[in-house]
Amino acid sequence: MLFFLGLANVSFSQKWRELANDYNINLYDVVEEAEIYFKNIDKTKKGSGWKSYQRWLYENEPKYYPSGKRNTISPYFVANQYKKIIESNSVSNRTIFNNGWEELGPYYIEEVTGHYSVGLGRIESFYIDNNPNIIYLGSRSGGFWKTSNGGETWTNTTDDLIATGVNTIAVDPNNPDKILINVRNSKNGTTHGIYKSNDGGDTWTITNFNPDNLNWGGLGTNNKIFLIKYHPTIQDLIFIGTSEGLYRSSDNLISWNQVDQPTGNYRQIDFHPTNSSIVYVTKDYGTSNILKLMKSSKIVVSTSLSTSYLETLSMNIPTVVVTNFELEPVRIECKKYLDLLIDSKILHLNPNTAIAHLNSIYDNVGDWWFDQTVQNNVKIFCEKYAKLNYKINKDLKKILD
Repeated sequence: MLFFLGLANVSFSQKWRELANDYNINLYDVVEEAEIYFKNIDKTKKGSGWKSYQRWLYENEPKYYPSGKRNTISPYFVANQYKKIIESNSVSNRTIFNNGWEELGPYYIEEVTGHYSVGLGRIESFYIDNNPNIIYLGSRSGGFWKTSNGGETWTNTTDDLIATGVNTIAVDPNNPDKILINVRNSKNGTTHGIYKSNDGGDTWTITNFNPDNLNWGGLGTNNKIFLIKYHPTIQDLIFIGTSEGLYRSSDNLISWNQVDQPTGNYRQIDFHPTNSSIVYVTKDYGTSNILKLMKSSKIVVSTSLSTSYLETLSMNIPTVVVTNFELEPVRIECKKYLDLLIDSKILHLNPNTAIAHLNSIYDNVGDWWFDQTVQNNVKIFCEKYAKLNYKINKDLKKILD
């Protein structure tokens, strides 16, 4: 049984950046969009994005000139070129470096300037074994790292793979030597497939879940894998959250099936603590229309007292809110109205009660939501805090226009 929790992410970023990450868009169409954007922007102002755009253009135009087509390159272009470099550089040529490359730093954050971008990369995923001396790390641009002595020394084992980013790590709950990682571009997150190790991350081989078999992913695309998860109790059962849908494999990625169509980005996967048949997933919809998404949702779950739950309540959309009054204190005069939501099991101060309630009503949300007491409590609350006033909205629109 799968529970889908839909999350909408409203973004006002520069559109050219989105186009730049979509390799189906011609380079010169991206340039045209960027030139339109920067036409009325002070390019000399810090943070304008002009320098970032110019760097992107300087790096990419020589690759795709003169056609500008970016989606006709083999997904293994980088790997093939790397092999050519290795083959053309004999061992004798490398002896000019006595012991290979020498690390010059920086070695820790305090050595870097106070600039917001400290330059030491970031950790995107980690795993700590029952034996605390064994730790695995995945970094955005530095690959997979492991330690077997509690962090005193670290070893990187993915420098020879097709890309340098590792954003998700899944470890077999019955054998910590069996590891799955997503190998991706560090810049735009494009996946190059899932790789596996059977020796604790010392060596890697690509699984069947790769661009050749999927017909998506690899250089020249914008497809992503966000999360890989082993089921905690069912052997060899794996779930994969991607930009192309949710995937399920019951044989450790020898084969798989697509559970849901690619209508959003599947970013989180979790399992019921006592019922092995229940799986929870969340997906966001990027810059899709948030009102349209809310109206089409079976139930909306909010994890804070933000304004989104006021919008759904005002539209009479089934809503569950999870919060903590200690973290999000409320005024005393508000409490009696929030108590109405608590009594109706809309507002929960404990995530466990929210989960239990969702499990109990998911198959018959309407029976709970349209209960007369629940509807009356929602109406009273909305009259005070979430009442739609179309005259105010109309006047506000005039002011903004």
